[in-house]
Amino acid sequence: MLAQRRILLLLSPLLVLAVACGGAGAGSSGTTGDEQDQTGSSKLLDCNVFLSGGGPDQQVTVLRKNGGLVLRELTENGATEERPLSEEEWSKKDIELRDDEYGSKNRFWKASDGWMYESKSDGWRSSGYADCSRD
Repeated sequence: MLAQRRILLLLSPLLVLAVACGGAGAGSSGTTGDEQDQTGSSKLLDCNVFLSGGGPDQQVTVLRKNGGLVLRELTENGATEERPLSEEEWSKKDIELRDDEYGSKNRFWKASDGWMYESKSDGWRSSGYADCSRD
C-alpha cells in the first residue's frame, strides 16, 4: 500500500502536466496557431522590438491574409494597427513603419545578421535588433 502511494505521488505531477498541455490526441490538428490563425492568415514575420530609449512599436508582424500581405504593428500604447504591405516592400525586406505621435520616422529592415529597427527624428535616433520567432 505504501509503495502504491509513492508511485501515485511521483506520477501526479506528470498527469497534471499532461492534462494542462492538452496533448496532441486523436482529432487534434497539430497546428500551433503561430503558423496559421483562425482566419486563415499565416505569419511570415513575427518580431518583438526592444529599444533602450523607447519607440513606437513593441511588435511587428507580417501576415499573408486573403491573398495579400498585411503589416501589423503593436504600439507602445497596446493598440494594434494594420496596413496593406506591398509585395515589393516585403521582397526588399525594408519596411516603413508608422510614424509615432512625436514625428519620428520608423523603419524595419533585414540586415545580414538579423532584423533591425530604427526610429529617428530631429536630434534623436535609436536602433537595435529585433527578436524574431518567425522569419
